Amino acid sequence: MVKYILIIFITVLCSCNKIEQPNKDYFTGVWEAEKGGKLNLNEDGTFTAKGINFNYIYDYDIIIDFNGKWKIDQYNYKDKKLRILLESDYTYENFNFDNTYIKDEKEFSYEVGFSLIASGKGIFENKPPWELFTWIEDPDDMNKYKFIKQ
Repeated sequence: MVKYILIIFITVLCSCNKIEQPNKDYFTGVWEAEKGGKLNLNEDGTFTAKGINFNYIYDYDIIIDFNGKWKIDQYNYKDKKLRILLESDYTYENFNFDNTYIKDEKEFSYEVGFSLIASGKGIFENKPPWELFTWIEDPDDMNKYKFIKQ
């Protein structure tokens, strides 16, 4: 009898931790940041970013508009956490920043882009509604550059 109770208890406990992964359709749409900035993630995998404060992302004191392609990626395989990767053809040189690297004895400017962690509600952060964020400086400070779907 104890064996069956234990099996039922473990089954119920494991079912409470079911990970609900949102799909691309969920992320498609307009996302606004509390601290300024707007992302429009299009169904075709392109995006438009307006008023993005790069001081929160890479410590560059600039607010920029840019566009490019986005995709969903899994950044933490153990917890199955998701992130949104935003990639563009814009470079830091487009915004008058010297952020370069050398390859084959030629100097190139890094492309502008960043990733946002997808986080849900609940103790395991895996229930809707979802938010997208990146940490501002030290994650221990719990300060986020957070985007909410509109």
